[in-house]
Amino acid sequence: MAGKACHAFASTTRFGLTQALGRMKVKYLSLFSLAIIAIASGITTQYPDPYHPSEAASAILVVLFALAIFAWFRADAIQRAYRRSPFLNVAVFGLAAVALPYYFVRSRGWKQGLIAILGAVGVLIAVSLISGLSAVATAWVQYA
Repeated sequence: MAGKACHAFASTTRFGLTQALGRMKVKYLSLFSLAIIAIASGITTQYPDPYHPSEAASAILVVLFALAIFAWFRADAIQRAYRRSPFLNVAVFGLAAVALPYYFVRSRGWKQGLIAILGAVGVLIAVSLISGLSAVATAWVQYA
């Protein structure tokens, strides 16, 4: 009987660990997706016309960017057992610059929330740099 109980407990623990690792993978994959989208954004600013990106491409990239942010938010909220409201879900997708700081403070408290906000600003700066560097590299390749 004790062997069965320990086996059941170990399986539950492994299942919980697998879920937690799966959410971490989603979070990292979302951040990686942001970098890929930033590269695509930089390329679209240079091709086919320099500094005149296609409106369709820009719209697609904005939606992909919002989806990547939402995927990260959802995985983080599940990992932290934070109960998301439908309004917050829509706000994160449509107005992440306002909704994410609110979420960070509500899910982590003031101190850790402010640290998370600084981390999000760092990610935004990194994404902007990646986009800019990919635009410069595309222009260099295109006109070299």
